[in-house]
Amino acid sequence: MQKRFLPIVSAFISIIISAWISLTPLAGVTQKDISDKYYSLITPAPFTFSIWSLIYLAWIGVSFLIATKKIKISKRENLFFSLSMFLTSLWLFPWHLDEIAISLGVILLIIASFIYLFSLSRKSEKIFRYTIDLSLGWIFIATIANTTVFLVSKGVNIGLTWVFMALGVLALVNGIIVKKYKNFIPSFVFLWASLGIYIEQENMILKKTIISLAFIFILFLVKEFFIKDEKKKNKLS
Repeated sequence: MQKRFLPIVSAFISIIISAWISLTPLAGVTQKDISDKYYSLITPAPFTFSIWSLIYLAWIGVSFLIATKKIKISKRENLFFSLSMFLTSLWLFPWHLDEIAISLGVILLIIASFIYLFSLSRKSEKIFRYTIDLSLGWIFIATIANTTVFLVSKGVNIGLTWVFMALGVLALVNGIIVKKYKNFIPSFVFLWASLGIYIEQENMILKKTIISLAFIFILFLVKEFFIKDEKKKNKLS
């Protein structure tokens, strides 16, 4: 099989496995069952996970463009993009089998792969970069969520302090990406996840904190956007 077809094969495998497990829950357990079992203050509303539809669509679209030679990526990008998608489908098995420690190990491999892919793809074509940015933005969230579930499974009481730290780390990481790369896509994913947590949770202190953090973060994004826009105008003049 020619290497350019590897991403589209991995994308279809990931989507088929996800659909199969959603329609016929593995061991009779759905993703929601696991989330409910290890519910915490960082658990988002169910609608938040609809972002996977956009991610899968992006994967299929970009993989098709790679297979048909409409866009070109390096051999390493091809390998790690395929690997990242395959690992994502692999993660579903330990998660549904309630092997939380193993699922955490797999998701750490996924985020490591996407971070490396992110660094590789900065000079690649925009549509490929945007797909990686979207995926990495959500994997940041998923890694924090999986880590939280692991701690809850070990009997750790997840209180507001942990949630504030998690949101703070996510805001910091996304802020650095915006500042260094002028890349806003992971930040939009972060705000989407924050909205999901805000809607799901009833703790008023948490709700007020999320609103405050989101407001400050949006102001930061607006400032960085106009700085970027101003620099473009200066280059053209």
